Amino acid sequence: MAENEQQTNLAETFNAFAKKAVEDFPELEGKFVIYNARTNTLHGSFDSADEAALLESQQHALDDFKRENGEYYDSAAFATTFKEYHIINYIGRKEGAPSDYNSDEEEIAELFPHELGHIVAPHGIDMCRGENFVECIADAFSILYPEQRRPLPLVLQGASAINDIRHFSSPVLKELSRLMEKYDLSNIQKSPLQAANLAYRASLFYALPPKQLQGISDAFEPVRQAMSKAETTGYFPAMLACIKVILGDDGKNSPVVFMAGKAWLSQFLDEAEKEEWRSNHQPPAFWDSLRKKIKESTPQEETQESLEQRIAREAKDMMVLGRFDQYPSKKINPKMYETKENIAYLQSAMGAYITLRQQQPAMSQEQTIVRARKMAEKPVSSNPRRKIQAAI
Repeated sequence: MAENEQQTNLAETFNAFAKKAVEDFPELEGKFVIYNARTNTLHGSFDSADEAALLESQQHALDDFKRENGEYYDSAAFATTFKEYHIINYIGRKEGAPSDYNSDEEEIAELFPHELGHIVAPHGIDMCRGENFVECIADAFSILYPEQRRPLPLVLQGASAINDIRHFSSPVLKELSRLMEKYDLSNIQKSPLQAANLAYRASLFYALPPKQLQGISDAFEPVRQAMSKAETTGYFPAMLACIKVILGDDGKNSPVVFMAGKAWLSQFLDEAEKEEWRSNHQPPAFWDSLRKKIKESTPQEETQESLEQRIAREAKDMMVLGRFDQYPSKKINPKMYETKENIAYLQSAMGAYITLRQQQPAMSQEQTIVRARKMAEKPVSSNPRRKIQAAI
């Protein structure tokens, strides 16, 4: 395809995405912009009088991004702001860089929902809880908008734990995938606002705390050291280092470290892929033994839940899905949502839900939710010392 024709197609893709984003989130009207760094052009909804200033701001933002990330990205887009504007800065693949995408349009369809999540989801760009938290929100939003999709491939999720813990969103995506399979979330597809709220709640209740994230990153330091020499040694030493980490780690991070490392190793050990990585001429028995060891060490998830456990999990699901929210039709204000008063209310609603499900199992789930909310709206103890995590 000729370069001019390709850029015309990309402009159409940018404009179509920007149009839908503004339709779905009217607050973006007149202040949502997509910047194409390849052509130094703007697309979307903005005042033409601001065009020159917007272009200059995004050139500076791009320079800052390259200083921070070096020249080692294969493709990239990032969200930023300028005055009242919200901007997706699209860099695209470097010429000749390998890609998992068949076209620029396919890449944009994957990248842009994530960046839009930073802009429209509650807490999506506020770093006060740390960078991992906002990346979890954006990843969660990206699999809900514009339609429910499967999370990132396991290899990429594992790689983030090893290479860049800031983007390790697997714990959140795993739980969100479970919710998508267990419940009818078709209403989410009809309401981008609810997709944004759900992305925030799922991250608030399932994202790992900074201390645990640091422990996971530290555990994979030997793998990063081996990977830094991959150009001369190949990936085999890094693979062995990862196997040693996941089979030898006995700290409190073990289950998460194991599953992240196993996900990254799948590219080397999966039956369909192993031939590609046999440049070191290891015999088939070697690979088979590694797969056996990893399989034997894989933590077994509990298949049987007690009634109490099932009801408790269900109550938490209802909270994450926003069924106890006092103002479910509005965009969540994190400062209000995370107040002691609202935390106490959510705790009370969950407790009421659990009690009602145990005492009146014939009551429908919808009736139980309505009753639990009414019970929780009554005055609660003046000393709600428990953290929200203690109730879930």
